[in-house]
Amino acid sequence: MTEGVGQDGNVAKMMDNIRIQKLIRAVDELVAWSFVMDEKDVILSELEKCVDEAEKELLRASDAVEDQQRRCALVQVNRSTKQERKIPQSARGSDHKLEELWKSKGEAFKRQYELHLTTYKRLFDELLEEELQRLNDTTTSAGDLRRPPEDVCGSSSMTEISISASPAAGGNCSDGADSDAAGAIA
Repeated sequence: MTEGVGQDGNVAKMMDNIRIQKLIRAVDELVAWSFVMDEKDVILSELEKCVDEAEKELLRASDAVEDQQRRCALVQVNRSTKQERKIPQSARGSDHKLEELWKSKGEAFKRQYELHLTTYKRLFDELLEEELQRLNDTTTSAGDLRRPPEDVCGSSSMTEISISASPAAGGNCSDGADSDAAGAIA
């Protein structure tokens, strides 16, 4: 009979060991769970810091873009197209007051620009025509145009129009009388 009582004691000890092992596993799982939760909080706080830094950087970049858009009010539409004259287009997100001003005054500005451009071209053409006329008048009054360049340099009336043949401009005049007049013109 002592044998049965000894077995019952071993069975009880065995059952106690199994319960202790289950309790140890449960405690280990709780410790692991709390460690994971603590690490999760640390990871989430680090992730929140990274997101905050990225948002701050994004705000700085957005401010820089807005500043550049304010500085560059007009942007070319498409630089790769081969148009004779490219039409400017206001940049996205630019100043609304500037866009309204361009809408109200833009056409007048374009017309005024084109008017000034045509006036400039007309005045340039007139000035060019006057200069050509003055050169033609000077060359016809100088006499025979078939003379060699040395004879033209010797003529005092031709030094005004043939500056490149004067000694001051590196020409081939051998006559010293015209060098004073050519030097004054150059």
